[in-house]
Amino acid sequence: GPIEPAPESPAPPLAEELLNFFVDQKLNSCFAATLFTCYALLRPDVVMELAWRNGLNDFAMPFMIQTMREMSSKLDGLVAKERAAEEAAVAEKKMAEEALASGYSADYGQADPNSMVVYGGGMGGGGMGMGGGMGMGGGMGMGGGGYGGYGGY
Repeated sequence: GPIEPAPESPAPPLAEELLNFFVDQKLNSCFAATLFTCYALLRPDVVMELAWRNGLNDFAMPFMIQTMREMSSKLDGLVAKERAAEEAAVAEKKMAEEALASGYSADYGQADPNSMVVYGGGMGGGGMGMGGGMGMGGGMGMGGGGYGGYGGY
């Protein structure tokens, strides 16, 4: 039949049965060899318990060290991925807040309904920015004229 990925194949229980057989037969070197050759198919908790109950910790230790190294690497990768996602969310929020403060929404659609942005100046009172009659810093805004009082773009 076709080759199946390890998690979907019946191999893990089979590999664990093989380990149990070697333990029962006191074939410790075969136990150790199975840990090496069937590494991807064996569940660490099963190996650890079997080794502990049968005094085979020394034989299982290389398997457990490799398992811990792999788990640490995966965990470090997940932490880095989570940190990057959080940083991206913070940056996106900051951009949205800056866009809102300048009178534009992040999707370049409607502006904040509570602000009043006059394009081009001279309409209805001379280039008002946010805050009803003044730009963002008092006076005519930050540079006067233009979009939202930000200098003539």
